[in-house]
Amino acid sequence: MQVGETVSDVQAMADRGECAICSKTHSQPKKEDVKDVAPQDGNWHRKAMSKVFEKTSEKQAIYPNSSFPPNYKHQGHHCIALKTLVQDADKSPKDRILRLNHFLKKVGFYPNRDKNCIGLPEMAAKKRQEYGEFWKSIDEGKPLQLHGPGHDVRYFAACTAMVQRLLQFIVPKAEDCEEKSKDDWENDLKELIGQAENHAFICLARASWVVHRKELSEAINIYQQKNPRKDVRFPILTLQSQGGEGPFKKSK
Repeated sequence: MQVGETVSDVQAMADRGECAICSKTHSQPKKEDVKDVAPQDGNWHRKAMSKVFEKTSEKQAIYPNSSFPPNYKHQGHHCIALKTLVQDADKSPKDRILRLNHFLKKVGFYPNRDKNCIGLPEMAAKKRQEYGEFWKSIDEGKPLQLHGPGHDVRYFAACTAMVQRLLQFIVPKAEDCEEKSKDDWENDLKELIGQAENHAFICLARASWVVHRKELSEAINIYQQKNPRKDVRFPILTLQSQGGEGPFKKSK
């Protein structure tokens, strides 16, 4: 599966007898009427994600009193970055990997769904040095990293690497593709995307994926200057829903 392919490209592959899943020619190539996803589907467009959240006990445990929405101002954040899946999401959305998005939609995934969202303490857009909501989360003993406009490029790189890893697992060799039905392949994709969402959620909650590196460091330093005995420890959690983190969890 390639970045930037079009419906015409996929149709040309079908005309050549190439498989819609593995992109190779074999005796039983999978056929699929692939359609654009992002341009037409609002669930793949950028929008405010405040209060969008999968309310499971595992995920709610990262908030004060295990309650969402939290008592501090928060902003919704896509766990798997929208930018990883969609180009120009604000104005003229286009699929980055057309067939991947097509099949993700087919198995029920869309970037704006509750499973792909985490609520992080708000950082004011015009006054980025205002860290009060983040400090409230520390005071509650449930710190989560702060969130505002513009994200660290390393966060996007981590999301992209995870999606590439998903493709490595899901796009089979031609000989393996022949042995698996399209339904089985789609079921595997559904499980993998759920695991990817879990992994991204955990990485954001524990701040191993940082969306505002400079500001987060500054906010912690200022807080600890005022509260020298207070540690800032981000949540360490596991998620068993949707098969845990699956192959996206780094081996120890």
